[in-house]
Amino acid sequence: IQVLQGEATPVIDNPATALHEKNTLNNRQHLRVLLVDDNAINLKLAKTFIENRGIQVATAEHGEEATEMASKQYYDLILMDLHMPRMDGFAATEYIRNHPGPCKNSIIIALTANAMQEEKVQAYNAGMNDILLKPISENSLFEILARWLNQSQAISTGSQNNNDTETTPAIYDADQALKLTGGNAQLASELLGMLLSELPGHKQRIENCLLQSDLDGLKTYSHKLHGATSYCGVPMLRKCARELENIVDSKQHLKLDKAVHDLMDAMDALMDFYQTQTEQPARSIKNSLPS
Repeated sequence: IQVLQGEATPVIDNPATALHEKNTLNNRQHLRVLLVDDNAINLKLAKTFIENRGIQVATAEHGEEATEMASKQYYDLILMDLHMPRMDGFAATEYIRNHPGPCKNSIIIALTANAMQEEKVQAYNAGMNDILLKPISENSLFEILARWLNQSQAISTGSQNNNDTETTPAIYDADQALKLTGGNAQLASELLGMLLSELPGHKQRIENCLLQSDLDGLKTYSHKLHGATSYCGVPMLRKCARELENIVDSKQHLKLDKAVHDLMDAMDALMDFYQTQTEQPARSIKNSLPS
């Protein structure tokens, strides 16, 4: 459909196309990406990854802001979180596709931690081109950017092996945090600090939702916490947040109390770990915990 509509030119052996690809290798700074996510940690990590490759990045924290930005400025590609307050990614994408504007035919990639088939179908029906599952890694992000921006040589991450297999959950895994941030120790430290500062608020909101039997709230805040933990090297907390979100989604109401209790314990354990940590092992991230 894209070929017939003139929105894509998948000609590989055409000399003119090859010359264009060669010329674009030194012009990545002209590429524009709009990154849309309501989670500050997600935004910071992905923005850092993309900017490190010399690509211009703008950010939006919800769908309304994204549609406003997309109506004023052309972006080659939009990374769109699906679950956000005020206007979610589905509605924002439909708006961009159905209203005249510079981004009407831009590439839009869904960002989601949910791999359910129904959500994938909904994303494509809204007008999205592809789906990138969270937690994103540097490799997975640039593979999809290379595929859609036709800049595989310009933004290739090489042959680094990225193993996202989750081992036995630990309170804090410095090596994992370093890996998730592409080897950037300073960024890993900043993301952990951001998460720690958010935990008291997450804890209070989730406890209130449980007391009020507010399932929609539990879904919203467990999803937000799950996203926040995806890049900080906190496997125990991430596992508990994911389990609570899945239990709410599957309406396993009898398991809610235990899931929330486990999540509270995991948050307390991480905060206690921060309070009691006095020195880092030799292989840990330098200054990985905020001072």
